[in-house]
Amino acid sequence: MLTEIGIVCVVSTAAATVAMATGSPGPLQILTRFDGTPSTAAVQEMQREMDTLYRDIPVAIQWHELAGYRSAGVDARIVFVHFEGDCRAGTLPPRQTVAEVALASVTRVDGQMLPLVSVACDRIAGYIWQSMNPYQRVHGDVAFGRALGRILAHELYHYLTGVSKHTHSELFRAAISRSALLAGKFRLGAEEVACLRKALTTFS
Repeated sequence: MLTEIGIVCVVSTAAATVAMATGSPGPLQILTRFDGTPSTAAVQEMQREMDTLYRDIPVAIQWHELAGYRSAGVDARIVFVHFEGDCRAGTLPPRQTVAEVALASVTRVDGQMLPLVSVACDRIAGYIWQSMNPYQRVHGDVAFGRALGRILAHELYHYLTGVSKHTHSELFRAAISRSALLAGKFRLGAEEVACLRKALTTFS
């Protein structure tokens, strides 16, 4: 049973060391690696969804493929994201259930969150399929990409703020509902925005 827990903005020192001392954070650079060739449309929708969810956060999100990446030498927070499995909507299963398994995770060592996120594309596909309507299944890239963006936003929130506990907020509960991943529009709550702003601008 999920117990409601209030959001506590305890921002870890390690998660904040890249923020600029002026209070104006450098860009959030997301370095991606896919096991196979992903759907271009799904990736674009994921990036649009991330931009939408983080629109009230004063940070620019920049996307790079890990292969061939070269640092521009600017103050930035870098997070590595590994998309595991097949990240193409065309492979969404006609029948599959996913229960009690993680859809994504942040790597931890001795309790410390590291800027390493894993996203399980196959599990996400199996999780959302049964709740997709006919239109979403026909336009699977958009629905799948939106779900990827929301799940990535969830994991980035944990890493950036250092907050490991979940709440009853639609996007930040322990088990995100299928409806939350598939809804047409979604916004972060005021407390979540405040925590992210604090994480990205308060610490030096």
